[in-house]
Amino acid sequence: MSVRAEPGFGSIPNMLSLSRIVVTVPLCAAIAYEAWAIALALWAWVSVTDWLDGALARAWGQTSAIGRVLDPLADKVAVLGTLVCLIPAGQAEGYLSPWMVAVLIGREFMVTGLRGELERRGSAFGADIFGKLKMVAQVVVISLALVVAWLGRASVPVWMIQTLIASVWIMLLATVLSGLRYAWMAITVMTQQRGDGR
Repeated sequence: MSVRAEPGFGSIPNMLSLSRIVVTVPLCAAIAYEAWAIALALWAWVSVTDWLDGALARAWGQTSAIGRVLDPLADKVAVLGTLVCLIPAGQAEGYLSPWMVAVLIGREFMVTGLRGELERRGSAFGADIFGKLKMVAQVVVISLALVVAWLGRASVPVWMIQTLIASVWIMLLATVLSGLRYAWMAITVMTQQRGDGR
C-alpha cells in the first residue's frame, strides 16, 4: 500500500503563502516612499493570496504541516509589517499611533508562545472569534488607510475616515479580548495539568 507524500515547501499554496512574506518588503518600501498606488496593488496581492492559498490547498488536497505554519506566519509578517510602516501616515492623519501597533505585536508574541507551549502539552489551541475579528479589522484598516493616503484625505468621503477610525478601535478591542482569552485558556489548562501531576 502506497503512502501519499505530504505536499512540500514548493507546492503552489505554500509558494503563495511565501509570496506574501516576499511582497511585504516592496510593500513597505512603497509606503515609505509614498508610492500609494504601488502599495495598494501589492496589498491587493497579499489579500488575495491570503484567501487563495488555503482555498487551493483544500481543493487540491495539499494541506500540509508546512502550510499550517507558513500561512499564519506570512499573515503576521505582512499585516504587522505593513501596520508598522503605516505609523507615520497614521499619526499624520490621526488614526494610528505607535502604541496601538505595539499592542498588536505584543499580542502576537504572547499568543504564539502560549500556543506553542500548550500544543507541546497536547492541548488544542485554535483561533477564536476575537482573533478572526481582529484579522478582518486589520485588513479593513490597512485597505482603507492605503486608499485614504492614495486619494488624499480631502478627496475621501467622511464615512470612509469614520470607518477607518472605528476599524482601528475594533481591531484593538478584538486584539485585547483575544489575548486575554488565550491567556485565560493557557492558565486553565496549565493549572489542570499541574493538578493532574503532568
